[in-house]
Amino acid sequence: LFEWESRTDSDPIRLNNTNYYVYGFIDGKFCPIEIDRSNWDLQSRFYSMKHGKFGLKYEVICHVRTGRLLWVSGGVNASIHDLTLSRLSGILQKLQLNECLMGDKGYIGEDFILTPFKGRSADLSEPQRTWNQFVNHHRVRIENAIGRITKYNILKIPFRSGTSLEERMSLHAVVMNVCCQLAALDL
Repeated sequence: LFEWESRTDSDPIRLNNTNYYVYGFIDGKFCPIEIDRSNWDLQSRFYSMKHGKFGLKYEVICHVRTGRLLWVSGGVNASIHDLTLSRLSGILQKLQLNECLMGDKGYIGEDFILTPFKGRSADLSEPQRTWNQFVNHHRVRIENAIGRITKYNILKIPFRSGTSLEERMSLHAVVMNVCCQLAALDL
């Protein structure tokens, strides 16, 4: 869909007292699709416990300052976790040594994705609370980018086009690509 491009002309966030630069925010996007319910093994892979529906999952990365879409990949089973999807998509291998991304708590455990601290705010130390506020303040850009993509109703209702599941998945990837291109023009 969208390919990771050169970041030499972009304006990253440099983390204080380090040589690490944050170029983008990463998050997963769930899109519902219609599944043949006669095959339990097939349908269980596409079921998202979080959403209570069958669907596909995409990975979206937007620029840290502008919110411009930098990377959209996926179209995989909705049962795949966001962290696993980021490892499978190959985006972590495209990052250079001093580059990292920011994500939500679903990405805890990955070295190149900065995440907020777990726990209630009252239980965290002052530096941890400050970090969580920083991350949450800036993470609104990825939520807005995903909101621009999903303002098209075709991504909100179960996708039924195509006769087979493979055809439905490939057609949905085309639809997602078109919606991403339109959202990128909307900036």
